[in-house]
Amino acid sequence: MAVNKLISFFKSVDVSLPVFSLTILFGLGSWLTINGVWVELPTIVPFVPEQWKLSSYLSLIGQLSNIGPVFVLVLNKVRPRWLKETAVTYAIIIVGVTSCVMSAFLWQTTSLVGGDEHSVALFIFVFLMSLCDCTSTVIFLPFMSLLKPNYMTGLYIGEGLSALVPGMLALGQGVGQTECRNTSTLNTTTNITSYHLAKVSNPPNFPVRDFFLALAAMMLICGISFTLLKYAPICKKEHLPSSEHTTKSSSFSNIMPCQMQQKDISDNQPDSIHTVLVEKQDQVMTNATQAIWLVVICWVSFLANGFLPSINTYSSLPYGSKAFHLSAILDNIANPLACLVAFFLPAKSFRVLMGTTILGTAFSVYLLVLAGMSPDPPFVGSTGGSFLMVVSYVGKTTLFVYTKVCVAVLFRLVGRHALFYLGGATQLGACLGSVLAYILVNVAAVFESAPQQC
Repeated sequence: MAVNKLISFFKSVDVSLPVFSLTILFGLGSWLTINGVWVELPTIVPFVPEQWKLSSYLSLIGQLSNIGPVFVLVLNKVRPRWLKETAVTYAIIIVGVTSCVMSAFLWQTTSLVGGDEHSVALFIFVFLMSLCDCTSTVIFLPFMSLLKPNYMTGLYIGEGLSALVPGMLALGQGVGQTECRNTSTLNTTTNITSYHLAKVSNPPNFPVRDFFLALAAMMLICGISFTLLKYAPICKKEHLPSSEHTTKSSSFSNIMPCQMQQKDISDNQPDSIHTVLVEKQDQVMTNATQAIWLVVICWVSFLANGFLPSINTYSSLPYGSKAFHLSAILDNIANPLACLVAFFLPAKSFRVLMGTTILGTAFSVYLLVLAGMSPDPPFVGSTGGSFLMVVSYVGKTTLFVYTKVCVAVLFRLVGRHALFYLGGATQLGACLGSVLAYILVNVAAVFESAPQQC
């Protein structure tokens, strides 16, 4: 019964369930590989020469990979007809799959650099993964202009799952799990045995190799989904006419205008329950409004995708490893759930979306305060403190993702070039946030790590 109601709902909003599922699987490949690397770090670190310095190396490598979207954005501006989105998408999939497979077997390979051993092979493969993921931000969004507007939410659900799926896979692997055990030490001089608690890492349920191979398989699924969305007859029925998803000018003022109107879901439900966005030509989103939303999305990405992930250890670990893992898991789960909320209850009001942005910023400020006061943030050692920290992470993710999805749907109605700029603003914000956090953590040493004790 529930399945039939869900199918009826998809039909009422002019969305095909199989095609919508394919857009989710397509979006799964957007940030899958680099998210997988980060959740696998606790398992990798003990076996590489960089040890816990590895995360700082990977942060720097991640910023270098932004040359991908920058190159695409410049090329799209200078020679827009040279950019073939289909070819670039296939390149992203192929390089992503290959990098994961190579990492599975060579991640422990080291080379001498400056007289010291370094994980050069791992660095190269992580750079390629990050290059693919960053570039997908400005490639996958414009491709979605091929489909009807309501499919945009599916892409963001998939993007949310690209964080959730590796996290759940790592959870099943047992990554980062430690326990305190009573150990003994014998003093051979005095022949006295002393006992103390020590942290012991449990071996993973499956090796790093299998984890990377699983990522490669999921990237392959992403490529298959893209092919079906592009060429399968059932998907072509959901394509818009070429005149509706292409534009001849790169300026905002010449992009196809649109507006929003409401449509009934069923005979028993009022128009206000669900909003369907449809294209018209009697109203245009002004350049000023578009600029405001680009700044908002840049700010949201600065916090959610750049700065806060880089300092999450300092804001969560003082409350203990259990609270840290709970915040990470629920934070990832909140991402796709927020996309679902945006699909069923989309917001078109400027005030509503600005409100979600401001409230999400408030949660972010609280997390920043926690990180700044590490290792002694407010209410440390109490259940209430852990609860507030977890709620803040889940709250800022839910609000920011909801805002991003709703704004993306609005820009989808403006035209493909607007989506291109939106993708660029997203990546710019994430880049600026990561760079600032790297400087504060590794250069200025503003944040202090919290010691973990049994």
